[in-house]
Amino acid sequence: MTKPSINEALLDPRALEIVHTLIRAGHEAYLVGGCIRDLLRGRTPKDFDVATSAHPETVRQLFPNCRLIGKRFRLAHIYYGRNTLFEVATFRRESEASEQVRGDNSYGTLEDDVHRRDFTINALYYDVQKHEIIDRLNGLADVAQGLIRIIGDPKTRFTEDPVRMLRAVRFMSKLGLPLETETADAIPKNRKKLAAVPPARLGDECLKLFLSGDGQACFDNLREYKLFTMLFPDVDHLFFHPNREFATYAVRLAQAALASTDQRVREGKQVTLAFVLAAFLWPVFQLQYAGMLRDGQRSWHEVMHEAIDIVLLAANERVAITLRLRAIIREIWTLQARLELAAGNQKKMVAVLAHPRFRAAYDFLLIRQQAGENLPALVETWTLIQRDSALMQQAARQRVKYERLEESSL
Repeated sequence: MTKPSINEALLDPRALEIVHTLIRAGHEAYLVGGCIRDLLRGRTPKDFDVATSAHPETVRQLFPNCRLIGKRFRLAHIYYGRNTLFEVATFRRESEASEQVRGDNSYGTLEDDVHRRDFTINALYYDVQKHEIIDRLNGLADVAQGLIRIIGDPKTRFTEDPVRMLRAVRFMSKLGLPLETETADAIPKNRKKLAAVPPARLGDECLKLFLSGDGQACFDNLREYKLFTMLFPDVDHLFFHPNREFATYAVRLAQAALASTDQRVREGKQVTLAFVLAAFLWPVFQLQYAGMLRDGQRSWHEVMHEAIDIVLLAANERVAITLRLRAIIREIWTLQARLELAAGNQKKMVAVLAHPRFRAAYDFLLIRQQAGENLPALVETWTLIQRDSALMQQAARQRVKYERLEESSL
C-alpha cells in the first residue's frame, strides 16, 4: 500500500458516507477508479464511484435512495436529489463476460476486481479508513508518468472486448495523456474486431465519445488509430475522396460540428448526438442525393427523402441510430432546403422560424459555411431574420399553436 498524495478535502462527503455505511454493515468498500486518478492529478473529480464486496440487493437494503440497474451485471445507483447519483459496483471476477452470457452475476474479491478493469490508472482503490491507496498494478507509476496502459496483454484484452479500444481513445482524449506503446500498437492491429460488436453498444459508446466535451479530440484520435472507419465506414471513405476539396470539406464539417458541441458542453447547454451524426453523414447524403437526382424521373423532394432513408439505414448497420435521432437528423437536413426556399417570403420564413428544429438547422447552416460551403448570403439572411422582433413574435405564437394542436391529439 502507498500513502496517497491527494487532497482529501476534495472527497465528496456523500461518497464517504456511502463507503462508511457499507463498512459498518460488515462489507469491504472503497472509492475507486477515475476519482482517485483525478485526485492524484490535482483535479476535482466529477464523479465518485464505489467498489464493494456487498451484493447489489444488499446495497439496496442499506440505502432507501438506491435503485438497481443493468441486466448483464447489476449496479447500484444511490441518488441524492434528482440529478446527483453515486455508482456502487460489486467486486467482479475476470470470468464475468462468459458467465454473463448465461445471465449469472460473477462476483469476486478485491483482487479479482482489480484485474478485470481496463486500465491501470483506473485500477486504484482508496481505503477511507487507512487513508491509503491500494495499487496492485503499478497504476500510481502510470499516473505519475502520464500514461494510459491496458491491464494485461493488449491483444488478449481487445479480443475479450473490442470496445476497450474505443475506451482507450476516449480516455486519452479526455485526459490529454498518450497511450503506452504496446497498448497503442495493438489498436490498429485489432481494430477489425469492432465489427463483431452490436450496433446498439457502439451507439452508446458514440454518446460517450462525442458528447462528453472532448468530441473533437476523440474524432482526431479515432482517425489516428484507424477506428473511425469501423464506426462510420461510408464517412471515412469520403475523407479520402479523389476530389480533395470535397474530402477536406467532409473532415472540416465533422470537426466544426464537434467543436460546436464541445463548446455547448462547456457552457452547460443541451447537446444531441443527432447534430453530430447529421454533420458526419451530410456529405454522404449529398453524394447520394445528387446521384439519384440525375435520373430526372422524380421530384427533388421525393428523391431527398429516399436518399435520407438510404444513408441513415446504411449507417445504422454499424452504429445504432434510434428512430428519434433519425427523425431529428431528417428534420435538420430537410430544413436546409427550406432555409433556402423560404428566404424572402415572410409567411414561409415565419413557418421555418416556428419549427422546433429551426435553431439546430440554423447552427447546421453555420457549420456548413465554416466547413467551406459558399453560404454567406443565406447565413446573413437568417441571422438578420432572428433580429426581427416582429417575425420572431409571430413565429413564437405559431409554435405555441402547433404545440397545443399536438397536445390535443395525444
